[in-house]
Amino acid sequence: MEVKELYKDYLTTHFSTGHKIRIDKKTYERYFRYFKLNYENYLPKNKNARIVDLGCGIGHFLFYLKKSNYTNFIGVDLGKQA
Repeated sequence: MEVKELYKDYLTTHFSTGHKIRIDKKTYERYFRYFKLNYENYLPKNKNARIVDLGCGIGHFLFYLKKSNYTNFIGVDLGKQA
């Protein structure tokens, strides 16, 4: 099975089970804390550095970048469900 098919199968299965994506302030705050704890040391110190989030989904990491004052980032996701 190709990667594209695996991804599509995962999304179809994951969301057909009733899983809901919650995009409320509390959820984003949890993601923010998670990304800060796990990724802050790997990000460039230069807040204008170019950053691409491949497979960004609905943008949780992009939200983290924005709230962390990064200014030059973009997210790309090819999935139709994203």
